[in-house]
Amino acid sequence: MMLRSANMLNLSPQTLPWKNPRWLISNAVIVTSAFGFILGLVAIAGLVLHSPMPFFQNLAFLSLLLLLASLGLKRALQRFEDEVKPIDPLTGLLSRQSFVTHLHQLLKASTQRHTLLYMDLDGFQNIKSVCGVSGADLLLQQVANILSGRIRTTDTLARIGRDSFAVLLLGCPLDQGIRIANSMREAVRNFHFRWDVHCFNTSVSMGLLQLDMHQRDILAAMDAAYKACQEAKSKGRDRVQIYRSGSIERDEETLRSRLIAQVNQALDVDRFCLFQQKIVPIPREGSITNHKVHYEILLRMMDDRGQLIMPNMILPIAEKYHLLTAIDRWVISHAFAHFAKLNTKDFKDICYTINLTGATLGDGSFLAFIKNEIRKHKIPPQSICFEITETNAVANLMKAAGLMHELKALGFSFSLDDFGTGMSSFEYLKYLPVDYLKIDGTFVKDIAHDKVDFAIVEAMSRIGHTLGKTIIAEYVESQPILNALKTLQIDYAQGYYIGEPEPLVESPLFFADPDLQLVA
Repeated sequence: MMLRSANMLNLSPQTLPWKNPRWLISNAVIVTSAFGFILGLVAIAGLVLHSPMPFFQNLAFLSLLLLLASLGLKRALQRFEDEVKPIDPLTGLLSRQSFVTHLHQLLKASTQRHTLLYMDLDGFQNIKSVCGVSGADLLLQQVANILSGRIRTTDTLARIGRDSFAVLLLGCPLDQGIRIANSMREAVRNFHFRWDVHCFNTSVSMGLLQLDMHQRDILAAMDAAYKACQEAKSKGRDRVQIYRSGSIERDEETLRSRLIAQVNQALDVDRFCLFQQKIVPIPREGSITNHKVHYEILLRMMDDRGQLIMPNMILPIAEKYHLLTAIDRWVISHAFAHFAKLNTKDFKDICYTINLTGATLGDGSFLAFIKNEIRKHKIPPQSICFEITETNAVANLMKAAGLMHELKALGFSFSLDDFGTGMSSFEYLKYLPVDYLKIDGTFVKDIAHDKVDFAIVEAMSRIGHTLGKTIIAEYVESQPILNALKTLQIDYAQGYYIGEPEPLVESPLFFADPDLQLVA
């Protein structure tokens, strides 16, 4: 395997600080986050002291804008650093940008034919949902080692995405490229990933593209190999698909048709299944926590082979074919039917969170449907929280707000998901009667070591609490993250460290894991 250093790939940044994009962006992050934090403290003090509300609300809004701007700059800085970083720190392979640069330099000077492979791990998200981030990282490292052992010394292997790899087979004709690709595929298929008491079969789908001296558009070549890889997945996974111009678009339409047929079948014969994930209260120093434990209800779909399909594959297709309201109603009907089997005292200390899509928020008959489900299953509305995303709510603000007020009058509560991703997040709270604010995970996942994220979450928490909202943080993947949230007095935590998604079971009462350090 040919690993190039940053200098060999001409990726070193400029030396003068004011001409270095990293220096400019990092200093802009510091300035905007500092001003935003200071304005936030002034705004909170003003609101607490009951000073003229409009002025301090606008100041709080400006503070949040500055903090969000600093986050955008921080992400730009991260993208810049990722681009100039030659090696993927997890696997030790080339990074995506280094691979693309190497590919460009090679094709510019070469007169040979080469083979490009693009590969995705099959079922990676399912394994991650069981094993968490640490297990997923270990899987990627082990697969990288397997792939490295199957290529020639003249070939180049890179990690180019979360669970994606690419290989450049130098001077390799098509038939030999197919043999090498199948050798790599079989090696991954023969590997069994073990984590704790779990053992997983592994496989990889590959897209193969033949390159020649006339290929100059590197990104187009990568895109073609990616499309061939997706075609391999749609045909059953664990296979090598050769890219042939014109066939991909037809196969994408076939994949869409197959998925929509599976969604319709899942609605008809109950091939959807429900999972739940804990959302637990974070105890505070010197206080007794008496908050309810929450469970978020999550949707999965079972395909013809008995494999779980995640929502990100289902919902975009369902939205295009106007099936989101039918799916929402399926989830509510089946969840309520399950809750009806529970002992009524179970609802005393538990609240179930059910997601509503934007299509349902605009559905004029949804209120009548909910009233009928309550009567049918005798479910106490006080134990049900409906979760909506900021984007869906804002798309039809007045209609969504009207439905939310009517459902709250029945006793339901509401949680606003992905909070902070919009530039006017606090402005929406004037219209949306939400009880919980779920801070978007992009602000939370690095909070233990990132001062900007820490300041943003602190500002959102303080202003949210001032407005009387309960704050939830998602993407809690480690004890240091949990400790930081406890310092910021966040009310609830959700993530793989707290509890992985599990099938909806008959006895959902929460019993704290003795190894989970949640006590005050």
